[in-house]
Amino acid sequence: MKVVQEGSLKNPSFHGIIIKDPHCNWGFANRIRHNHEDDLDFKWGFLQDYMNQNNIQNLIITGDLVDSNDEKKWSFKQYYKNKEKLLKFKQSKTFWSIAGNHDMLNGFEGVNETPFGEFVRENVIEHLTNKPICLGENSWIYGIDYSKHKDVTKNKLNGISLNHSNVNGLIIAVIHAHVTPNEVGCTEWTYNELLENFPGIDVFVCGHYHGGFPVQIFLKKIKQPDGTFIDDPNNHVVMINPWSFQRVVRDYYNEMDIHIPEFVEIKTENINGEWYLEFKNIQVPVKSYEETFKPKVVELLKVTRKEHFKFFETVNFDDIKVGANDEEILVQFAEADDLDKSIIIKALEYLNNVQVSDD
Repeated sequence: MKVVQEGSLKNPSFHGIIIKDPHCNWGFANRIRHNHEDDLDFKWGFLQDYMNQNNIQNLIITGDLVDSNDEKKWSFKQYYKNKEKLLKFKQSKTFWSIAGNHDMLNGFEGVNETPFGEFVRENVIEHLTNKPICLGENSWIYGIDYSKHKDVTKNKLNGISLNHSNVNGLIIAVIHAHVTPNEVGCTEWTYNELLENFPGIDVFVCGHYHGGFPVQIFLKKIKQPDGTFIDDPNNHVVMINPWSFQRVVRDYYNEMDIHIPEFVEIKTENINGEWYLEFKNIQVPVKSYEETFKPKVVELLKVTRKEHFKFFETVNFDDIKVGANDEEILVQFAEADDLDKSIIIKALEYLNNVQVSDD
């Protein structure tokens, strides 16, 4: 498979859009942003217009279709609202999605008893699994659901790679795992690990990590008998790992001011027995960070971090009046939720030393 310049492929066998982790949550309260439902409507409307204008019928989602994996949090009204919003957008299009941790019961126990599972049963989406979908002669797309066990993902990727290691085709694998170009604190796979371990895969589409990277093109690696690798100058491997469609970066909230949601358009075509791919990155126009988020709440999130997220899940910050005594309110929250007082102290120390907006 080779990557060609945008506009090169005139008769693509596959033409689709890739979005990462949309975290749909129409009908839910949102603690950290203003008018989040308007934000959702605008982003999905922009995507819909782009697909309609360019006659694109296929949408690939990298998991975390919804924001909550706890079915108890979903009322029928909320489920119905999200279903209707997605169906209104979908029209005659094909939606493929793997299951992310937010789509699974308790984050890892399957999808049957979740809103994601209901969406599959009601044909809102198609569950993309490791049973591949054919995109053309010797071209297949696979999906691998989230697993908290790296070996599970590794075994599935290995099975895909081995099945296609000697095939002159185009193989796409969609995964929900923390994949980054280089090692960072939460990395599960680096690009180089994927390149060296799974040579039968031509395109890796990555979800879960909300940060984004430009599409990167590599030469396929060929393992030598002595364990070293050489590059194959005739075949490319592509890493598609954009900024998430949901404008939240969870490690942790430090890049929300630079986070611009985006999606990736891809085309594939077989020409004289050889597969080619072209791509295009599209940024979604969004309001500024200050217009979208409540900076004071974001600063508190940076201090308390993910392990104390209950602190924010149970608080309606819209009820906090401008000028309210931060210390009194934070202590009330701590007592009500039986939180470690040290978390409140950290938050207060931060607020006392950093100027943040009260909006």
